[in-house]
Amino acid sequence: MVAYTFVASLAIVGASGAPPATPAAAAEQSAEPGVTDDANIVAAWSRLRVGWIYVYGDGRVVLRHDNGRLLTSEGSVSFGVIQRRLSPFGLQLVRTGTVNFAAVLGQPDDVESGFWSPAAPALYQPSSYALCLVNTAPNPPRDQLLLDMPDIIDRVNGPAAEVLRDGVVRSFTDDFLDEDGNFAGLDGFHSAPGPGVECIVLDKAGMLELWAQTRLPLSGPDDRGVLRLSDATFGVLTDVDGVEQYLVAAIPILPHGGWVVWAG
Repeated sequence: MVAYTFVASLAIVGASGAPPATPAAAAEQSAEPGVTDDANIVAAWSRLRVGWIYVYGDGRVVLRHDNGRLLTSEGSVSFGVIQRRLSPFGLQLVRTGTVNFAAVLGQPDDVESGFWSPAAPALYQPSSYALCLVNTAPNPPRDQLLLDMPDIIDRVNGPAAEVLRDGVVRSFTDDFLDEDGNFAGLDGFHSAPGPGVECIVLDKAGMLELWAQTRLPLSGPDDRGVLRLSDATFGVLTDVDGVEQYLVAAIPILPHGGWVVWAG
């Protein structure tokens, strides 16, 4: 039986590849294969109990408020990572370094007129997800919150193992935010040196198939979880004998190839 340990504030960011020397290299070296230069990071900002935001060279913005809420114009509420788009004017403001991202996250519609494009905000729709193994040992060290997912492929139940073998093993660096609640690394980018952790990258169809083999944490064996397509989701896989349990996280991969798990 697995014992789960939860903390009140948790923020982990993952970037694929080795730590870079410059912010420009951070985007290039963490990009997924096939990602264009437009996915290069122009700005990144975070603060615990506020949220996080990435701005890309083509004007795309992905962000998550601390509460994870997206209130639509019709009044409905969704939860997860949000995608928006800047106007050319807004992108130029970001490039000047004069944007107050705390205000953008706190009151995104109260920023300077013309900052956003006319397109309405929507939940981010990732094309792939990182499946990472969570360390359930009591009080693990900061650099061991996640473990190598490939180590358990041969231990999990057959249908799940088949899906995992079709995935792509990718190494990510993972690190807490700094003491001020900012992304660790050069100029606010997540590029701090840290041990690599191997996760398995699956496309949407593969992750949905895999998630059908999981159950909710701290629940009965028949309580199946629902994959949150636009946010991190936690679930439990069992071994071939149905005895050993593994806590895993399915995390949307962002345009630059990294990911963020946030519960500030």
